[in-house]
Amino acid sequence: MNINCKHYRNFKLILNLFLHNLYNKQILSKALVPIMPVYAVYLLIFFFIPVVMLFLLLRTELARYKRTLFWCFVFIYTIGVLWDWLSVRTGVWRYDSAPTLGIWIDGLPAEEFIGFNILGTFLIFGGFLVIRKILRNV
Repeated sequence: MNINCKHYRNFKLILNLFLHNLYNKQILSKALVPIMPVYAVYLLIFFFIPVVMLFLLLRTELARYKRTLFWCFVFIYTIGVLWDWLSVRTGVWRYDSAPTLGIWIDGLPAEEFIGFNILGTFLIFGGFLVIRKILRNV
């Protein structure tokens, strides 16, 4: 993922304007505004919240397919992390350090492991279960 894309910059700009607006209204302290981990907030909004909603809706289905989910994680962490690591090492893409939490694991931000690898797998797996449930009821 190239985090310098147009949509990410727009999201970052809107989020920073929102935070500075809160600061100007004296709701936030000035110390929180410049160190905002935009990448983590992005993952929270677009990955964590939908995963929690899917988990609440599909508890029984997730329990039934826990072995399949385990093998999905094995695949994602062997292939996905290797893919990310090689892409960063060869310069295909890079991560800016400013919008991250600042925790790096061999050139990859911690958000990449938590957000895309764990929450992304849950999100795709949950979406598949929702579609499967809808098609069975048709």
